[in-house]
Amino acid sequence: MIALRAIPFSFNILWQYIIVFPIMVCGLAGLSFLAIIVAFQLFFRSGSSEAGAFAVGALFVTLLAAIYSFPMLIGMRLGLTTRGHKPAGNFWSLIIPASGYGLLVGLMTALISLALAFFYMRSISMSVTDIRVLFENASPGYIARYMLSDIPLLVKFAVIGWVIFTAFYAALLVPLASVAIGRDPSGNPHTPFAGFGAGFVPLLALVLLGYTLSEISVPATEWFAGLIGQGDRLAGILTIIDLMADDQIPLHWNWEIGTVLIMGLIFWLWTISLLSAGATLVYIDRFDKHKAERAERMKVERLAPEEARALWKQRMPGHAPT
Repeated sequence: MIALRAIPFSFNILWQYIIVFPIMVCGLAGLSFLAIIVAFQLFFRSGSSEAGAFAVGALFVTLLAAIYSFPMLIGMRLGLTTRGHKPAGNFWSLIIPASGYGLLVGLMTALISLALAFFYMRSISMSVTDIRVLFENASPGYIARYMLSDIPLLVKFAVIGWVIFTAFYAALLVPLASVAIGRDPSGNPHTPFAGFGAGFVPLLALVLLGYTLSEISVPATEWFAGLIGQGDRLAGILTIIDLMADDQIPLHWNWEIGTVLIMGLIFWLWTISLLSAGATLVYIDRFDKHKAERAERMKVERLAPEEARALWKQRMPGHAPT
């Protein structure tokens, strides 16, 4: 089963990812710096116009989309190269497809959220006109209070949205693997959405496992720390990290804070490696299937006339060609 095979394989990807991660961060930082320079050039050359502001906004959205997708593509690329698949391009060739798929994920998230928000408002007896008037005239705070008027129903819609998005993301993992290596499982250059939905059930199981482990990782770590008598110490470190993240205390560093943050980073890289491992294994299974089919076709095409007639006679007795 692919889901079970992916777990040990994910650790093979993880140790490579730990080595590559600083390089990836430096590359993304350099890309971000370059994007900022280009954005300011566009803005000032346009005379600080609305068109310039729109161009800058579009550039930053594209950059964020690339940053969102890039870590997963790197993990898949590591997985596929580990299994002997040679990339069709360098790491920089991933930027444009990473931006495209990142924008797609963002668009799907927005569409799912807007659709469910609309149906939720309709479910609490609001007409289409009421919804339009509410968003045109009410303050964000008032809209938020109105949206929270039926918490149980809101939770149901939130769960539905999460399930839809999770299923969509699981179905998208094999196309992302094709992007990462530059070729579809058929051996052809990558075609957008080729392989969409392949290996859906095991990949969905891995996505759900990753989400679940992410949710319970901190409580589980606190529980284990309590067992060995370090619960209060860990709780204090996590509190300090939360206060620094909220800008309530100045940033500072010691080995305890560093250890906790590095452990969190490694866990995050492992969840990426887990999904990358699953997508890699599905990709390889499909690649091997296409390879076997091509070999069978070539075998038939290379048959001598006598062998072809014998094969035809074996498969279609009484109808052999002359």
